[in-house]
Amino acid sequence: MARGEGRVFLRGQRWWVAYYHRGREVRESSGTDNQRHAERLLGDRLRQIGLGHFVGPHQNRITLAELLEAFRVELLSREPKGWRSLKGLFPRLTAALGHHRAIDVMPEHLHRYYQDLREAGTAKATAANYLWCLKAAFKLGVRHRRIPQVPDFPRIGKLRNARQGFVEPEQFEKIERRLPKIGQEIARFAYHSAWREGEILALRWEIVDRRVGEVRLADSKNDEPRSLPLEGELARIIDRRWAARVVGRRIVPWVFHHRGGRSVAETTLRGWWRDGAIGAGYPGLVFHDLRRSGIRNMIRAGVSEPVAMSISGHRSVGIFRRYNITTTADQRRALVQTQEYVDSRRVTALPRSKGRR
Repeated sequence: MARGEGRVFLRGQRWWVAYYHRGREVRESSGTDNQRHAERLLGDRLRQIGLGHFVGPHQNRITLAELLEAFRVELLSREPKGWRSLKGLFPRLTAALGHHRAIDVMPEHLHRYYQDLREAGTAKATAANYLWCLKAAFKLGVRHRRIPQVPDFPRIGKLRNARQGFVEPEQFEKIERRLPKIGQEIARFAYHSAWREGEILALRWEIVDRRVGEVRLADSKNDEPRSLPLEGELARIIDRRWAARVVGRRIVPWVFHHRGGRSVAETTLRGWWRDGAIGAGYPGLVFHDLRRSGIRNMIRAGVSEPVAMSISGHRSVGIFRRYNITTTADQRRALVQTQEYVDSRRVTALPRSKGRR
């Protein structure tokens, strides 16, 4: 047979079709004893090949569960930044959509899934993460030639749900008193360094140079090394943790640990903070608010943006300035200072009165 034509043939009681794709012969059962049905199937396959939308017998059976699992395995092997927060999406996506065949997923199905998430109370950013994960799984399937194409995904638009919570010093003191001892140390470190909670919980003694008084973080979220000088309260925290590094007969590698030397999980830390914030009367504050509060405290203290960014680890000026949100109190202080300046200039500018001759 000519490679561009294909053929139908009888095998037992069923008609089969044969055609070429990427230089290889593909044989597929029509599932019927009707020759015309087999010829129509052959025509469909040849048109798909010609248009570049070929869906072969194996691709026809690929489910979303298989695509998601392949993507999960790839991420697990690379362990990218943010993997801890991403891995929880896979079981939920698989449970909700895994039984669907990939080729059956249409744009309207994705729109419906997004709306269902939002109606169930899922935050817009979280719903967007679900769609991102699903789209990435589709792209991987296309790259591995398991499916022909990626469906059109919903365009959610710019997210406008950035938090604006801040922890004032007096609020921090009230919440801190309600945290366990190790939770207090972690919270103080976060408040004074403006570091991410994951970076703080992952701190190991091997990157702490107590002689120089510096923490050298080789691999941050932005894949750029940076250092944190240990001064004031940060130095005192590290000294206290150094004294507590021995548990039993072993030296614990983690700077912040509990339960006999175990590292502190992010979920545990957030639970401590949540309970402490509720007990102190500030239920709306979350642990990550310490990061933006630390940044704003630096700016209020007169630290320049480049220096503050080098401490907090921000690479984007836009994101940094979004964290450094001014409050009404800041604006009031600015207006008072401006008025005082104007008044002082007015006094110095008044002409001297001439004395009588």
